[in-house]
Amino acid sequence: MALDNTGERESAKAVPWKKELFLTLLMLCLLLLFGYWQVSDHLKLRREREKVLSLMERDISISIARILNAPPKFGPISIKSSVTEKINRLMESSKGTPLKAVAFLNAEGGVILNVTAHEAPGNWIGKGASKRLGRFKTIEKNCSELFGSAGSAAPRPVTLGNSEDVMEMMNLVSSPVLHADGVSAPPDSGLAAARMKEALKTGKFKTNTIAKIVCLVEMGFMRDAISHDMLIRSISLAFCLLAFGIFTASLFNLNRNVKLKILLAKEKEENLHAQETRLMAAGLAHDIKNPLHLVRGVAQSIAEATADSDTMEKASLMIDEVDRVTSRLNKFMAYSNPTPIRREMIDLARTVEGVATILEADCEERNIKLDIDVPEMTVEADKQALEQIIFNLAHNAIKAVGKDGNIAVSVKTGRMGRKKVAAIEVVDDGPGVPEDAVENIFKPYFTLSPSGTGLGLAVVKRLCEKQGWTIEYIDKNGKGAIFRVGRIKMT
Repeated sequence: MALDNTGERESAKAVPWKKELFLTLLMLCLLLLFGYWQVSDHLKLRREREKVLSLMERDISISIARILNAPPKFGPISIKSSVTEKINRLMESSKGTPLKAVAFLNAEGGVILNVTAHEAPGNWIGKGASKRLGRFKTIEKNCSELFGSAGSAAPRPVTLGNSEDVMEMMNLVSSPVLHADGVSAPPDSGLAAARMKEALKTGKFKTNTIAKIVCLVEMGFMRDAISHDMLIRSISLAFCLLAFGIFTASLFNLNRNVKLKILLAKEKEENLHAQETRLMAAGLAHDIKNPLHLVRGVAQSIAEATADSDTMEKASLMIDEVDRVTSRLNKFMAYSNPTPIRREMIDLARTVEGVATILEADCEERNIKLDIDVPEMTVEADKQALEQIIFNLAHNAIKAVGKDGNIAVSVKTGRMGRKKVAAIEVVDDGPGVPEDAVENIFKPYFTLSPSGTGLGLAVVKRLCEKQGWTIEYIDKNGKGAIFRVGRIKMT
């Protein structure tokens, strides 16, 4: 059996911790590389979006500059109705343009002309340059930037007006000029330009002169593309992170399970070895008892047949030593006895009284009061094992209290879940167990008595463990000891 367990341990190979750490770090590096790839690609998409926005702004600027330059116009004056019509055509949805509104502002920030599509949000003007309004974004340019980006040589500034404004400007430019001598003369070109420039600085021409152009563009399609890309990449990263977690947990669990299997196989081997050793020891003790009985019989015959006091004394000494060794062998055999537990329904009160009857002689010899307080009840137990447990605990108490001591055997009942259980307590008023020896009192061959074998409490613990009971020591603060056997199933 031991060889089989060794093979089982060898077949369960655990991953060395260095290899385990290497595999974990490798998976972590792959996860980080994948994450870096996803993030860098997403940032690249955002940079591409900025380039598209830049190109879109340039195209819009060129289109608006051409509209302002296109006829009908007179010098710097463009007709409002014509500009409005052309911008509306530019914003037609059939063309798929993101441009949704255009507003022309004067130097004071007043609105000269506002051309808006029906899907544009209200009150969008005056939100500031390059501001985001949900799915929309405003683009703001001054007049010089507009014509500069379009590469246009249109006159600056540009004024928006109607036919009457054009006629007024034409009359102002073409009217004759009276010189100092009173003679009228037609205006030359330089004079016309000067008059036009001065006229644009006054009245309604100044109010209708374009200083800024604000455009509203829809960014929903780009935002949706960015959000969709981020969602897909986030899901990919989440799956990779989950896979990394599963891999790491699986690796650790695999190693833990393999180690547990190795420990279990080793424990099984040790238990088998211990069981075989106990069987051999029990057999050896049994074989030794037979010649001891023979030696005791011979010594007793000699003691009875001789009249010599010295021979008689030696024979009695031989009998005492044989009895002492036999007692130790009996306790050792009880400790190492592999006999299985046979549970049955027994009367607890009668069982305890039977043990007390056996101990009466020892109690009378030492003037010890043994008080039994066990009510009538039926418990499930191995009768011989229970008798052995009570006997060993009570016998140890008798040796501990000395003369004129007091010992009590009582029972307490309770519940453990849905089951009714009982606990047997053996209480004495002796000196108790020293604090430094408490953790060793249930170990084999540990004793506080010079004449003890150190197997009595060890036998009690083994018998309790076989039946699923508990055994514990409770100190009475130097005024005695309590040994409690618990979890005895009641019926």
